[in-house]
Amino acid sequence: MRINQNYALSLSLATILVMAGGPGALRAGEPGPDADPKIWPLQLRQDMTRLANVAWKLRKSAGNLCLGKSAATGLTFDYIGAYSDSDGPLLRQVLGLTDMPQVAAVVPGSPADLAGIEVGDDVLAVGKVSVSRIGESADDSDLLADELEKWLAATPQTQQIELLTRRGQNERVVVIRPVRLCATRFVLKTRDGKKAFSDGENVALSTGMIRFAAIDDELALIAGHELGHVINRDREAKSIGERRRMEDRADALGAALAHCAGYDVWRSADFWVRYHKQDRLRWFRVPTHRSGKARARQLKELQVSLTCPVALTN
Repeated sequence: MRINQNYALSLSLATILVMAGGPGALRAGEPGPDADPKIWPLQLRQDMTRLANVAWKLRKSAGNLCLGKSAATGLTFDYIGAYSDSDGPLLRQVLGLTDMPQVAAVVPGSPADLAGIEVGDDVLAVGKVSVSRIGESADDSDLLADELEKWLAATPQTQQIELLTRRGQNERVVVIRPVRLCATRFVLKTRDGKKAFSDGENVALSTGMIRFAAIDDELALIAGHELGHVINRDREAKSIGERRRMEDRADALGAALAHCAGYDVWRSADFWVRYHKQDRLRWFRVPTHRSGKARARQLKELQVSLTCPVALTN
C-alpha cells in the first residue's frame, strides 16, 4: 500500500469508534440498515480480535528489526466513551460495556491469557492508579482505552503489571508479566474503505480491508507489508521508480514476517489479484505498485527461499 505521511495514527487498536457512528461502519455486501442492529458491534469485535491476533504474531516475528520494543500483554481494550451517545444502550446490551474500559480481545497464549484475564472483564486500576486518573492524562477523555494501552506499553522491562479487574460483581487483582515485542502499534480504523497505511511508526487497517481479507493468512500479508514499510523506514519517494522499489521491498519483508509468524504466503499471495480486480479506479492510479498478478507471482517465487528468523536480507 502507498505510504500516507498525513495519516494521523492517534488511536490505538481499542479506541476505534470515535465518530464511527455505529452501524455506518458496515461495508458493501454486509447486512444493511434493516438487519439486526446487534450485528455491527459483534462484527466490530471480530475485526478487533482478528487484527490483535495477527499483529501479535507479526510483532513477535519482527524480532529486533523494529527500532524499539515495548511491553506487550496481549490485551485489546474497548471503551464506551469512544462511541456516540446514541449507540450506548445497544453496546451495553450486546457487549456488556460499562463506564470502565473493557477487555475486548485477549491473544491466546499471551501474558494476559496466561494470567486468566477474559473478554468482558472491566479494568478499574493499574497498580494503585485508577483508570479515571489515567484518563486525566489523555488528550481526549473519550480515548481512555488508548491511554490505558499506552500506560501498559510503557511498563519498564522486567516489571510486572497489576490490574484491578471486575468480572460481574467480583473484583480481583491480576498479575501480568509482559513480554517485549516490536513497539509498532496496529490501529483499526472504521469508515475508510479497503485501505491500509503506515506513518513510519505505526500501522493502520480499515474495517473494510480486514473484512475483505477472507483468511488470516491474507490479513497477515497486508499487515506485514505495512510493518515492512515501518521497519524499512520508508518515507516519501522522489520518483515512481523509487516508490515501486519501496513497495517491492515491503512486499518481500512483509511476506517473510508473515511466514515466520506461521502464516501461509503461497495461500495468501493471490489476495493481491482479487484486490486489484475490485479496484475500479486502478487504471487511473499512479503505478506505484505492480499489478496484482505480478505481486502474487513474486510472492510465490519468494516463498521457497524464506527463512526464519526474519532478516532484512530476506
